[in-house]
Amino acid sequence: MLQNIHFASADIIVELGPGNGAITKFILRKLHPTATLICFEINDNFYKTLIKIEHSQLIVIKASAENLNEELRKIGVSEVNHIISSLPLTIIPEKITDMILIQSYQLLKQNGTYTQYQYSLFYHKKLKVF
Repeated sequence: MLQNIHFASADIIVELGPGNGAITKFILRKLHPTATLICFEINDNFYKTLIKIEHSQLIVIKASAENLNEELRKIGVSEVNHIISSLPLTIIPEKITDMILIQSYQLLKQNGTYTQYQYSLFYHKKLKVF
């Protein structure tokens, strides 16, 4: 999932919807010593879990990814190398999803990557029938 991330040359990586921090912790182990990981999480419980990580290269922002540009500007960030998202895009209203994706694209440096992964139970009920 993270094989296209060039950790050695990345200055700033953004993670959208990190949840309990399973991927976050992996990213932090791979980060270059001068790089920063910025996580956007709106769920109170997940946010509290993330801030307990207490890593010097980690910034946790309690804000929606639809405010990506605004929140990053507040901390002086205008470009990022990579964006990793586990946002459940299939259940987020299309207008908000479009805002997130457009802002993500605008923030990426040349040769930057956007990686989307998600866990979906969309067909769970249907599959239980079989």
